[in-house]
Amino acid sequence: MRFHHFAGIHSGHNTQFMLFRRISHNSTDSPVRSSNVMSSTPSSSWTLPRSTRPAPDSRTSSSIKSSKVIPTSSSVRSALELLPAQQASLAKPPTANSEAHELYLKGRYFWNKRTEEGFNKAIDSFQQAIEKDSDYALAYAGLADSYTALAAWGIAPPQEAFPKAKKAAVKALEIDNTLAEAHTSLGGIQQAYEWDFSGGEASLKRAIELNPGYATAHHWYAIVLAATGRHSRAAEEMERALESDPLSLIMYTDAGFIRFLARDYDQAIDAFQQALNLDPSFHAAQAYLGLVYMQKGLKTEAIVELTHAVTLPDATVQDLAYLGCAYAVLGLEDEARKVLTRLKDQAKQEYVPLSLIARIYANLGETDQAFAWLERACDQRDTFLAYLKVTPLFDPLRADLRFDDLLRRIGLEP
Repeated sequence: MRFHHFAGIHSGHNTQFMLFRRISHNSTDSPVRSSNVMSSTPSSSWTLPRSTRPAPDSRTSSSIKSSKVIPTSSSVRSALELLPAQQASLAKPPTANSEAHELYLKGRYFWNKRTEEGFNKAIDSFQQAIEKDSDYALAYAGLADSYTALAAWGIAPPQEAFPKAKKAAVKALEIDNTLAEAHTSLGGIQQAYEWDFSGGEASLKRAIELNPGYATAHHWYAIVLAATGRHSRAAEEMERALESDPLSLIMYTDAGFIRFLARDYDQAIDAFQQALNLDPSFHAAQAYLGLVYMQKGLKTEAIVELTHAVTLPDATVQDLAYLGCAYAVLGLEDEARKVLTRLKDQAKQEYVPLSLIARIYANLGETDQAFAWLERACDQRDTFLAYLKVTPLFDPLRADLRFDDLLRRIGLEP
């Protein structure tokens, strides 16, 4: 990739900044060799990349209005205008050890890639930063977020990754209880693994109180709001996240995900297309776009997007499961069962979130099988179950009394 966006929010001194790095074509691993590009001219012509991807349904495309979730070019300029007055604070990293701080920034760079390789490199960078400065709270928060991400993306077993994440988050808070990043780390763990949605919300609100400019706190708070069915508030919170980090690939993707959970499919399409304009190879946005087309009954478009998603670099087992789900929803039963077989075989060799298998059974109409796999997913502490209350992918099960019982076990009100 010739240009990679790296946006950071530094809150060691309640300071917000945005950093963009232009990466040379042959430099994909280290942000240290890249050159920083920082705007100090408010009048610069910054506009968000509008969707250039063709919409399969012109009626849908023409009906999409500018969403509150998607920031305008003026909000980008507004964010950039903050930079000149705040650049001086960057000279004071929240550790006296410059090597540790550099390793922390490197860890966040890798974490922002949202790939298995990136998460593992982030863990290594944060651990090295901690070796340089054992009281570096930000590095512990980054380490916590990296372990959380490995589980949340269906890469590592939650029961292995989250205890490590919790230990690092608690350590960060012990060092600095006023650090927004540390409260954000804890909130993510509470929501995704402990299924303590009220506790997670409290932690994330505390993070925002400590640093209103920390984009990830708004982002993860939006996820909690969406998971608990408060869709309008989730969209508003996601807007705040994007205002703080207006060119974030993952935040555009999750802006679309939140709209998907709310069944606001036209706005979801717009957000996913924005993400794909930033990086056409981002598998998660590609797969979610296919799911939206599936929900709209656009069979060909859904299959095209999802089959492409599973071939992209860094595609995950989740992307394959979404393809299987689409096959089931769209009446391609034989293809759906082939995906089921692949997932079951893979689950014998490595971690697979079992709710992914349950989704396919649910949409094949095999309710008992779906609930059997959901029970096993509960035993795994499968992070995808946090969205059980709102995801359209389990709609075929909602009339069954077992579904409400399952929601209560997860800590969600039916």
